[in-house]
Amino acid sequence: MQTNPKNTSWLLTGLTLVLLLLAAGRGVVMWAHQPLVALANNFDQVRYTACVDMYPYRPGVEPTQNSYQTPLEYFSTQPVPDQVCYWTSELLFIAPVGLLARSKSTTGDAAVVSVRWAGALHLFVWLLSGAAFSWLWWRAQQAELACCNAAFLALIAMDPGNTIYLNTFYAEASALLFLYSTVCLTLLVAQQPRRRLVIWLMTSAFLLGLSKFQHLLLPLLLAMLTWVVAAIKQQPWRRAVLALGVGGTFALCLQLVNSHRDNSLNSNINLVNRTDAVLSAVLPASADPALTAQRLGLPADCANFRGKSIYQLHADPEKVCPGIAAVGPARVLGLLTSEPATLARMFAAAPGSMLPWIPNYLGLVGDAKLAPLPAEFFSLDRLIKTPWMLYILLLLPVLAVVPLLLTARRADSSLALLFAVLCGATAWSCLLIAILGDGVVEIAKHSHLAFTAGFAFALCLPLVWLLRRLRGVHT
Repeated sequence: MQTNPKNTSWLLTGLTLVLLLLAAGRGVVMWAHQPLVALANNFDQVRYTACVDMYPYRPGVEPTQNSYQTPLEYFSTQPVPDQVCYWTSELLFIAPVGLLARSKSTTGDAAVVSVRWAGALHLFVWLLSGAAFSWLWWRAQQAELACCNAAFLALIAMDPGNTIYLNTFYAEASALLFLYSTVCLTLLVAQQPRRRLVIWLMTSAFLLGLSKFQHLLLPLLLAMLTWVVAAIKQQPWRRAVLALGVGGTFALCLQLVNSHRDNSLNSNINLVNRTDAVLSAVLPASADPALTAQRLGLPADCANFRGKSIYQLHADPEKVCPGIAAVGPARVLGLLTSEPATLARMFAAAPGSMLPWIPNYLGLVGDAKLAPLPAEFFSLDRLIKTPWMLYILLLLPVLAVVPLLLTARRADSSLALLFAVLCGATAWSCLLIAILGDGVVEIAKHSHLAFTAGFAFALCLPLVWLLRRLRGVHT
């Protein structure tokens, strides 16, 4: 029996609308849940909300004190001296909430606002972006891509593993949003190199690179790989490469200025990150930790603290392990010449440290201590139970590259290859940067984009292939 492409296209359009409604429903349920369901507050959010002098509203409690046991809903503008603002694209969502708090204080009301305002803004932009991308692909008569985009939005983007960041001021929410828009726009510009899409791609790449310091090179990596795929497949994707490169370069420059400002925040971040990388990741992977410590320029006694984080030392890291603040990623990678097996073991063991996807060391429910995700929320996190399952998920886009390289140089197969490369590069680069930057401490949170990139590839490529067969379209 032959499929009628026109009828199938309308069926896909209806399915797309249903999936977009499902995405909206899942997002709203998480956003509106009582009590608040969100990732509890560690120290990260303070460095961002300090830009608008906004801190958790807890009378009698130090405003900058973390609350790892439970997420906090209410914030207010408070004068806290000597707090440093760290630039991030998350400020696009933080600033309106800060302005709302300030406007309330000028009207005589208590200057207290709910973090749900930020969650509502996050959710609105997510749903608007998702609907816009599906519409752009539908208008280009690619109903299967429109449907796949809606499926990603409903099943992965709105998964609790991602939406626990909605009602927070963590930068992970913005990083995921701008990664999503950057990948979608890269594929769209490759297909339709219109000036407006190019400008949006450049902007999205800039905001992705500015989201977190760990992602400062990600847009440039995506630009380079897009250029490589275009060259191999002989595709005219110059505008996509240029937009990614320009946006990524501006983000890199601003991030370098951001990180080199002489202040206590940057000094503390460097000390924490380098201590955690050496003690929690490098030394535990070594067959001779004392010798590895010496090769890193540290006393052999530093090996006695392997497996610990900076929060478990109960002393100044420079006192227990002098010189550790100077051991950056470049020095760790220098072990490639003397101890390649140490680095191999470190990276091989990392995926096992990433589980679970939803951190279990931070509370998720307001008014409860270290409460897990409520049972009524289903997350893909429940399906990834063992390290080998995570290995498979992260390796899928990498393993797909070879067969996609061998396909004919048609536009559709070239886009499939580009999507696989973008997903694989995002997953493994985020994991690599997380390990080198902060070891295995909070690695699930720091490599958050790796999970979504793996899930996105596992869903989208098979789904598009199936939908194209249903439409009778051959690639």
